[in-house]
Amino acid sequence: MSSESILHIKASKGVLTFAAKNGGKVSIKDLQLKALWGYCWLHGLPYIETFLAVMESLLKKIVSDVVDHEDLNIEYRVIANDTLEEANQIEVIFNNIRADDVEFHVLGDIIFQGEDNRGFIRKITSFRRSVDENIQNVL
Repeated sequence: MSSESILHIKASKGVLTFAAKNGGKVSIKDLQLKALWGYCWLHGLPYIETFLAVMESLLKKIVSDVVDHEDLNIEYRVIANDTLEEANQIEVIFNNIRADDVEFHVLGDIIFQGEDNRGFIRKITSFRRSVDENIQNVL
């Protein structure tokens, strides 16, 4: 049996499932995207920034379930083809997740892709507003 610490991300019909495994301990949590988008719409919150905050909180919870730690270091990259609120394609690529001295091997990244309702001018000028940002947080 492998002693490797693993974080697995899976998408299925509007649900993101996050699973953390360390040794014999496993923690699995689901994130219902429709409920999150509805909450953002109701309260006028930015969708992607709220999603990232909820995702980080959920990662902290599932890693805490499998590893006792003080600091959780999360490093990921966000790539969007326009501003975060206007983009029709957004990728979240995980570079590193470490709970104190335990590094997690991440299986899966997150890609949001939707219908492109931007106008012609907005589409051809989106390269000026596109996002490619590394985010590092200690939780």
